[in-house]
Amino acid sequence: MPSNTTQRGRKLSVDPSAVRALMDRQIRHYEEDSDPPQPSIVTAKPTDHQPPIDDEKLSPASEGRATAALRVEAERLDPQRAEALRRVQPKIPMATSRIVRDAVVGQILLVPFKSADSDQTMCSVLYAFADYVYERKGDFCPDQHLTARLIEHYLADRQRELAPSSLSTHRSTLLRIREGHPDKPRRARIPRKVSALPYTQDEWLTLRRRVDGLVDQDLRTELMKVLDLTGEAGLRTQEAIHATGHWICIVDDVTLLQIPNRHGEFREVPVFGAAGDRLARFRGTSQYLLAPTLTNRDNVMSKVRARAAKHPGLDHLDPIRARNSWLVFLMQRRVPSTVLWAVAGVKPGSGGHTISDLMVHAATPDTSAIVRDLNYARIPR
Repeated sequence: MPSNTTQRGRKLSVDPSAVRALMDRQIRHYEEDSDPPQPSIVTAKPTDHQPPIDDEKLSPASEGRATAALRVEAERLDPQRAEALRRVQPKIPMATSRIVRDAVVGQILLVPFKSADSDQTMCSVLYAFADYVYERKGDFCPDQHLTARLIEHYLADRQRELAPSSLSTHRSTLLRIREGHPDKPRRARIPRKVSALPYTQDEWLTLRRRVDGLVDQDLRTELMKVLDLTGEAGLRTQEAIHATGHWICIVDDVTLLQIPNRHGEFREVPVFGAAGDRLARFRGTSQYLLAPTLTNRDNVMSKVRARAAKHPGLDHLDPIRARNSWLVFLMQRRVPSTVLWAVAGVKPGSGGHTISDLMVHAATPDTSAIVRDLNYARIPR
């Protein structure tokens, strides 16, 4: 009778990872219906005297050709980063880390560098995920396994040991590693529209002369009112097209515009010189100052500008630039900021960016003017 001492003398054990993988497939927990159940693998339990694992004898992670080529190119372009990533010691079994190291390092190298701390975080998260996949599939390939479905399975299995904030960090980190983003995905923000450039003094005077020289008297009158309301009184476009003669009053021989807002409050803006005299003629009238015959007020300014564009030099007439020119003019004079905000209808948090945008167009005063104004405004001590 043959002796089976050799078989009995060798201690056999079942690989726990293979058993878990087989049970997972049996209960359909990982939804791998297409893979037939694999028999459990019987392996010899390593002893304390077993020699160290040779890296060359380990089965490398099965990366695709495209991913491998990208990884090699990324490592060639940044060898120092690749070396730093390879020195990371993950908190997973050493044998597994050696097998999946090339795949993990290669995938992280595809993410643009942000900082050493970011690389350390990505290594920690991706190594843990690779260990999870390797235990169940016996391999780790980012192209095949770094999927949204498998990531959610991984997080569901770790939700008892990780805090909700850590789960979110792991999810976002794995997703940006997969997509190759150096930072967390952020919601796209529409850039704020910068305020229109003000007219220079020469541009404003030239515009005035061309409007004053128009042969079409009806258009000349309309454009003069546009420039007076926006460039001399500082009205916004929506305010100018709704202005009526009831907004105009005379106080101490000065033309004053009382501009209402949607809250029923008024701001008062004085208009001086020839512009004030022209607007004073419409005081008390109930009609609109601009295009009074148009009942639909939405396109009034567009229609007036369309008529002006047919004449040379008036195709760039812009009421917003006219108001901004008025603001910059006041900013360069000795006008207190509180007065400027009051007449412009600007409140903190609701249009203050317009003032800050336009400040770059205001000329910097010379030293003598700075000394004079600060001396005038200083508080006696």
